[in-house]
Amino acid sequence: MNFTPTLAVLFFLLLLAVIVVWGRTRRRRRRSGRRLTRTMRRSLEGLGLLLNDETDRALEVFLRLAETVPEAHEVQFALAHLFRRRGELERSIRIHQNFIARPDLPRSLHVRALYELACDYLSAGLHDRAETLLKDIARDSTYGVRALGRLLTIYEYQSAWDEAYATAVRLASESAETLDPILAHYRCEAAERAQRLGHTHEAARLYHEAVAHDSRCLRAHLALGRIALGQGDDRRALDRFEQAFWADLRFAFATYPECYATFRRLEDRRGLLRLLERLESVSTAERQSVACAALIDPGVDAEHAHRWLHIFLEAHPALATSLVLLGLLPESWADGPIPEDLPLRLRPLLVRSLRFRCLHCGYTLHQESWQCPSCRKWSSLLPHFEWIGEEGTRAQADPSSVPAVLGRSPPPPNVHPLVRLERRTRV
Repeated sequence: MNFTPTLAVLFFLLLLAVIVVWGRTRRRRRRSGRRLTRTMRRSLEGLGLLLNDETDRALEVFLRLAETVPEAHEVQFALAHLFRRRGELERSIRIHQNFIARPDLPRSLHVRALYELACDYLSAGLHDRAETLLKDIARDSTYGVRALGRLLTIYEYQSAWDEAYATAVRLASESAETLDPILAHYRCEAAERAQRLGHTHEAARLYHEAVAHDSRCLRAHLALGRIALGQGDDRRALDRFEQAFWADLRFAFATYPECYATFRRLEDRRGLLRLLERLESVSTAERQSVACAALIDPGVDAEHAHRWLHIFLEAHPALATSLVLLGLLPESWADGPIPEDLPLRLRPLLVRSLRFRCLHCGYTLHQESWQCPSCRKWSSLLPHFEWIGEEGTRAQADPSSVPAVLGRSPPPPNVHPLVRLERRTRV
């Protein structure tokens, strides 16, 4: 093929255009790569500051990044989350509202922004606004389960137990999570409300529904037993109390006194002995729970409480040491007899020192409750004593109060009974 000058010029111009286009494309890729590298570097810098609890500097980094890269959705969500953690809810709400107002936003990001906005409202205490948004989000396949969980939090806070029950049923059907124990508690709460209004039959129906959800719901068994007592059916009441007692021995403080009182009312000494014999085969920790219940409840007579004193003192050796130093307990108490009147003298101290501590978050209450007010977990508050100042507890009572409650003179100031015992041992 022979090239004419015109054809050669055209070929040269075409080659030059290809080279120019290739060069421009390569330059753009390099720029976008550098921009992406800068974005990643700034994001990692902000995350590092956040992990080091340098929240203020992390906020500055994320703000600059959000201004330079508007399409960085994750950065803006992280920024709003930081504002929420700092309590700057107005700024967090503004970011999410700006997201929602964008017409070109994909649906997945739109729903996510709605969910985060509902969380902002929830943190701000605007439960009505949060509830409205969460009800709409609950229809979404991605955020529906999370929205239902947040709705449960709102309904629990508002004590709207019927709405909480319906939402929990829906949540259980849409997720693999087992919610039967929680559903049982919701039914028990509704039943207690019915009882306060004098609707005993409605309350009994709701308690039966609770047992249908969770056959080991000791709260429902206890309530049904008390209803049976009110109807004069002591034997049926005892059956309910025993079911509650054996469902979870950690809650013996609530169930054992009911069993004991009903056995005495029925004059069923053999039945009580069978229960005590069965307790010989349970763990030491479970027997200690029963001992705590027998010693604290005033309905349990001193003679019966006395048989549990050994087990209780074995679980609280510091208390036993203090009682020995005060002369209320013989040094050979572990192998010998214990004074008969000690349970009655010890009971005021135990009642005053009793606390209920959450197994999940450690929150402590002065009275029993079925739900922790801090972490909102159900059936997590168990009895706990705070009168010795043992390591790991939030002791609020002075050890010198032990003899005062028991009717003895307190030890010398600034000298703990355990220190006195150590000095005597050294001598």
